[in-house]
Amino acid sequence: MGLKHLWMRRARAASLYLVVSVLAFGLAPSVVAKPVVINGAHCDFGSIVFDGRFEGGALAACQERRPGDYTLAIRPEGTPINPSPWYAFDITSTDKQQITITLDYGDYKHRYSPDIWTKEGGWRAFDGKVHLKAGGALASFRLDLAESRSVRLAGQPLIGLEDTKGWMIALSDGRDEIELAQLGSSAQGRPIYSLQTGADLPDWLLVIGRQHPPETTGAIAMQSFMERLMADEPLANDFRAQFGILAVPMLNPDGVAAGNWRFESSGLDLNRDWGPFGKPESRLIRDAIAERKASGKRLIVGLDFHSTNKDVLYTQPDDDTEFGWFAGAWHQAINKRMATEEVAGPPMQRDAGHNIKLPTYKTWINVEHGAPGITVEFGDETELDRLQFIGRVAAEELMQLLLAPQ
Repeated sequence: MGLKHLWMRRARAASLYLVVSVLAFGLAPSVVAKPVVINGAHCDFGSIVFDGRFEGGALAACQERRPGDYTLAIRPEGTPINPSPWYAFDITSTDKQQITITLDYGDYKHRYSPDIWTKEGGWRAFDGKVHLKAGGALASFRLDLAESRSVRLAGQPLIGLEDTKGWMIALSDGRDEIELAQLGSSAQGRPIYSLQTGADLPDWLLVIGRQHPPETTGAIAMQSFMERLMADEPLANDFRAQFGILAVPMLNPDGVAAGNWRFESSGLDLNRDWGPFGKPESRLIRDAIAERKASGKRLIVGLDFHSTNKDVLYTQPDDDTEFGWFAGAWHQAINKRMATEEVAGPPMQRDAGHNIKLPTYKTWINVEHGAPGITVEFGDETELDRLQFIGRVAAEELMQLLLAPQ
């Protein structure tokens, strides 16, 4: 499944409209004596079945208000939680029909616009209207279903565990200098894989991703970033000759597999465990850094790829430490390239706040190891071409800055 199929949603600007209103669909009077409610991820209403029982699936309950009109409950894996209402479920119809789906987020608001997957066509953006009601807690739309056909509906095109592993295998295949290894295991025993180069070099770069399961725009940009760092060409070869790289693209496989909004398997946001280190996933990174530090190696930059509502770098303020200049210079270099090459969309933003009391990855990297800790965020709706461009350019500018004498 290519990235173009995964991210055809970027045509949404011309085809998807979010309308905040109360909508009357004008359906025929109900012939159901009272609404049928099914709790759980598998809802069988006879001519139509909703099923969230797959890796990355998320569906809490279903209600048939009347034939052809369904409300699907989307609920978090725990509370309190960051409002990232993820959903993913299959729809199987025995009849050709048009249905109305209302996603009910409870106390939360609609975030992810629908994408549809079919076996024949792969992923595409839903091209109808999504109507938001109750302040965004309800999102309703109509969907045409073919007879005896299954479709998958999700908040983002799914990038699962095997997708990520396959990408890592392809990137390292035939490249003796790139080591693909199992760094360790998650709390539920799923493998956590790493890509590594230059393990014997004194200075090194750490890159992690997918702490938060639904944040796949960050995953796409990270793939482009890593592909450029690992390229077999002069700039990347020079960089890897001087700097080691350790990359962990899928740090929260349990959360991804469960279709979680934010947490790992026990109900914790991994990006609040950098200090407590109560979870094996964050301890893997802690121990990898400690092992290298004990042998005299120095971490110089730590990056963490995510998704949010915009393209932004969350950093510390610039300071006079050895690499305290890097975040500001990197931000400026990325935006200069974007302006020079006339990339659509606004410049990459930067937020140089630094909450030393919050146990996030970027704070821990900076406070504990004296290196710039940077959260690299991309918008939920950022177009594929822009994601790939920024990922590639961010890698090029990082390499050039760190190779240049300071």
